[in-house]
Amino acid sequence: MNDNDESVKILPSNKMEISRKSDGTVLCYSEGSIEVELKSIKSIGIENIIDIEKHEIINLFDSVSHYMRFHGGGEVQLSYNLDGRLLDLEITNVLIVVNEGNKITLKRALDKGSSILHELQ
Repeated sequence: MNDNDESVKILPSNKMEISRKSDGTVLCYSEGSIEVELKSIKSIGIENIIDIEKHEIINLFDSVSHYMRFHGGGEVQLSYNLDGRLLDLEITNVLIVVNEGNKITLKRALDKGSSILHELQ
């Protein structure tokens, strides 16, 4: 990848507020949806399993779907095929940490105003 390639693109459906903390963390918030485009995803993990209120796994045909609800109301829905290719990822009111442009960690949002956190390292 050359220096002009972006590993993470953030595309809001309407107005989006962006702020940057002194440590380089980028905070993005929108009342509408925010699409995050990653060139590749190597892993998706949960920062702290005790933040999960509910987790359902559904095996259907050649795919596996996960639904997770965090304490405080955040939700994640994702599905992938049997080869491990991500088919769908929808996240609402959950903090997202993106490390190295391809490793995602999901975290419980501590307040209702926090929607997405991208930590670019």
